[in-house]
Amino acid sequence: MRKLLGMSAVIALLCGGSASAQTLFAATGSNGVAGTLYTINPATGAVASNIGPIRIGATSIAITGLAFHPTNGTLYGVTVNGNNNARSVITINPSTGAATLIGASGGLGPNPVSDISFDNTGVLYGWRGGGDSGTTSLGTIDLNTGVFTPIGPTISSDGGGGLAFSTVSPFTLFLSINRSNGVLRTVNKATGVTTAGPTLSGAPRSGTMNALASNNAGVIFASNSDTAGTAFVNLVTINTTTGAVTNIGGLPNDTDAIAFQVSSTPPTVPVPPTLLLVITGLACVALYQLRGKLLPRRS
Repeated sequence: MRKLLGMSAVIALLCGGSASAQTLFAATGSNGVAGTLYTINPATGAVASNIGPIRIGATSIAITGLAFHPTNGTLYGVTVNGNNNARSVITINPSTGAATLIGASGGLGPNPVSDISFDNTGVLYGWRGGGDSGTTSLGTIDLNTGVFTPIGPTISSDGGGGLAFSTVSPFTLFLSINRSNGVLRTVNKATGVTTAGPTLSGAPRSGTMNALASNNAGVIFASNSDTAGTAFVNLVTINTTTGAVTNIGGLPNDTDAIAFQVSSTPPTVPVPPTLLLVITGLACVALYQLRGKLLPRRS
């Protein structure tokens, strides 16, 4: 019996993977356009599904940042300046796009938050300011009230920018502000101090990296916008060591937020035919041996 159980364990290990599946979400909001929630193919940038408009009740809102809570899976978003429910924190139903306002409208303060990201403990951080104020800073966001609490110094910026924690240790917090050919920065989450890293190069759009997101392997993805009246946006990856930007493909116009959702359902891993034959043969031998032990012998 132990042999059979052991063989079952081997088959289960080989036929099912342990890595979590991921889904990349994107939302529009640049130029104040009404937000729409999409799922995106991270290998091509193409829309996998148009989930629907992002609305609080019947009111459309424009999105500038998305982030999934690392433990309970709730999707959070922040809204742009000068629009319905401006500078606010919301939760979004990832299946429908329906949104719920957290706290008072405008609760993030006088300037919008350009992007948000959870650390591995479930604290939500945001990068506030940019083109609306000329200065930007890190802060935490209260999940119950939507209030933004600044951390550390402000720095000059002519745009918002993207913010994302790497999902692998040491969980570095990355920041992209100013221009697509600027530098990739790291941020000390305790002090808000930024440190300049490599210069970005090879971006397909000359505007900004208006959102960042990390997949579960720690690869940093970005939405690269030309910041035009109708913003053309590409999905890219950023090499955090060299600053090299790799183009993946076009995103929906005016995309201003991206985030990875990690599923707890493991994907199926295909088994090569020759390995499957070996497994089947070993299983048959184990069953034959077990049959010989369980059935009574003839005299």
